Amino acid sequence: MQVAVLGGGISGITTALLLRAYGYSTTLVTAARADMHYGADWPRLASHYPAASVIPHAVRIANPTRHTRWSQACFDVFTDLPHWGVRIQRHAELFESPPDLPAYLDALRHLTLLPTDGRGAPGLPRRSQANALFGWTFNMTFVDAPRYVRQLYTLYQTAGGTIQRMHITPDNRSALPGNVWVNCLGAGAPRVFTDEAPATFLHGHLLHIDPPVSWAAWADSAAVQSYNYAPSPACYPSHIEDVPGGLYFYPRAATWIVGGTKHPAHRHGGYMTPLRGPTRHVHGVALPKAMWSTNAHLIEQLTGTDFRSAPMRVVSGLRYVRAPEGEGVRLGWDASPERPTVHNYGHGGAGVTLSWSCALQVVHEIAQRITPRHSPSPCAPLPALHDTATHLLDTCFTQETDG
Repeated sequence: MQVAVLGGGISGITTALLLRAYGYSTTLVTAARADMHYGADWPRLASHYPAASVIPHAVRIANPTRHTRWSQACFDVFTDLPHWGVRIQRHAELFESPPDLPAYLDALRHLTLLPTDGRGAPGLPRRSQANALFGWTFNMTFVDAPRYVRQLYTLYQTAGGTIQRMHITPDNRSALPGNVWVNCLGAGAPRVFTDEAPATFLHGHLLHIDPPVSWAAWADSAAVQSYNYAPSPACYPSHIEDVPGGLYFYPRAATWIVGGTKHPAHRHGGYMTPLRGPTRHVHGVALPKAMWSTNAHLIEQLTGTDFRSAPMRVVSGLRYVRAPEGEGVRLGWDASPERPTVHNYGHGGAGVTLSWSCALQVVHEIAQRITPRHSPSPCAPLPALHDTATHLLDTCFTQETDG
């Protein structure tokens, strides 16, 4: 029995790898791989552009608390392993007006809430014009995405997983391998499988900045090292109704990621909603002024460095957001196509965050129906991943049965 995982983004390769850890024979079928780039401005594979923090921001999925806990536990297997680029760092979620507390808050590790009177806390970046500061800090799992994704692909192939390069269309779907399909096609999924859920695309911009030499010493400190910051609408107006505009900073080992934008756009990026508020051109690209100047002020408070004179480049990509007012992520068994299919797509910019938790759900759906014929792969660290995943699944579904 063979499982064909369709789609080579972060969800596809993670799901294929976990299935290999459980002993399933798998083929990853994809036209594009997340570990290979196809030009600096190739926008179609969102997995080329993650920041990537493990927080389920602005995504709709059932039981976000469980997904957060599962994700953190699976990423723990790779934390601090040489070359994987997964680490734990202190992170701040900051707001200039009182925020609604997300459902997943209880799943965050070493959570500290800021005072409810808005006075903030020492050591946190704060816009000089801000009248108040709210939010929380916690120990966040952070993924240095380029290094991590390359390691996923290498481990998958070392463990015996195969890859078939193929552009999947409705016309050639019947030629796909596998007795069971796992649909991780992301934005391409509605073209290949029936899905009447509404969807939108959000065009995002990031600054990739060469960090200063002093970055290494600061990165080893226990201080807050990254943030998501929601200033007042007057400073940074949102392009999405009821969602505050968000600035953010995530330092990788070789690149500082400074963001960001979320603007409604056509699929191929040919049209984007005009920017609201003041803009600043960086290398010929119009960006919100706050993304440049306000981020510079906040980052200098954290690092003592003004990034604006450093070498940098602007990158842009598209987030596919499925059913933004409805169920969001599509995740579950579907017996209606010509072969049984487990859908796993529509993560809306939270692909890294949900990669392991959704892969766990896929394994559960398949294992309920089909037992793997092979022993789990012995390639390290897959045995540790298998044990962690088995514990999470057994604990979760035993509790649900007992309840």
